[in-house]
Amino acid sequence: MIDQEEVRALYEQGLNDVEIGRRAGCPRHTIANWRRKNGLATRHPPRPGPPLEMRRLLHDLGWGAKSIAKYEGTSEASVREWKKTHGLKANDPSIRATSKDRDRQLRDLQRRVVRAVGTRLPLDIAADAAAELMLAVIEGAVPMNEIERQARKFGNKALDQYANAFKQRSLDENIRGTDGLREIDLLVDQSASDWLEDVGATMH
Repeated sequence: MIDQEEVRALYEQGLNDVEIGRRAGCPRHTIANWRRKNGLATRHPPRPGPPLEMRRLLHDLGWGAKSIAKYEGTSEASVREWKKTHGLKANDPSIRATSKDRDRQLRDLQRRVVRAVGTRLPLDIAADAAAELMLAVIEGAVPMNEIERQARKFGNKALDQYANAFKQRSLDENIRGTDGLREIDLLVDQSASDWLEDVGATMH
């Protein structure tokens, strides 16, 4: 005997037969029989998709529950429940966008982040800053209307991290991952090089 309400709730969350059975403590075929008896469609395992934090970003871009669910490979019901839990109103259903339109939105957002960071920094440092800023936007730590204002902070952070990697260190300090090897041990003995050159050896 299964708990009808529990199983129904798990199904509405977008879980498939195996996942529901695991949580409800019954075999997969029992859930499959219950689902067929109630005329419910099969829930396929969700495809690997973007992190859950990205849902808020997609919502803010105007995506509806159906579009978000398709992008994530999950159920529309679970997205609607998530919006309800977080007090988010449904986006205007009259605004219809194709998959290409939605993909373009994400690309435009990424370009916006890159432009906000700017080209004053070295390319590799700017790329690190843009990646960190984009992640912060996806996770909701930086609202979209704050991208340009906070870009400089992320650029400075990336620059500081780069500079910290080249701070002065003691030559007597042991090199991590070695058996007591010190920085001073790696210095070239110029007197030895001069002697080798005197006897005809070529130094590279």
